[in-house]
Amino acid sequence: MTTEVPAILKAVNMRVGDLAASLAFYRDGLGLAVVHEIEGIAVLDLGNVHLVLDAQDDPRTPGGGASLHLYVVDVDAFHGDLVSRGLTPDSPPDDRPWEDRDFTITDPDGYRLTIVQAPVGTEG
Repeated sequence: MTTEVPAILKAVNMRVGDLAASLAFYRDGLGLAVVHEIEGIAVLDLGNVHLVLDAQDDPRTPGGGASLHLYVVDVDAFHGDLVSRGLTPDSPPDDRPWEDRDFTITDPDGYRLTIVQAPVGTEG
């Protein structure tokens, strides 16, 4: 049995070793607009999807992985649905300083998915 996941891809996160060099490549070289920057992270505009360059201290190595950010209509209900299916999210839904409400869950290979409450008007 397959279950349709009502989600929209929001962002692709990429670990980078040198944020300045990565910004030079993506912003200056490829012409992507920077949506915002916070310490160790730059978010670039790819149309309906953001490219997140992440140089924060982390045990993962640059180029070693990615995480997915998915919009859902109701993040709290989706969290409850995953728990009812026997999955164990890494965190409960929480309000973030950048105005997202989200939670994370890690797949069997260690890739982290961040499930995000879709802003009004982007639900589908």
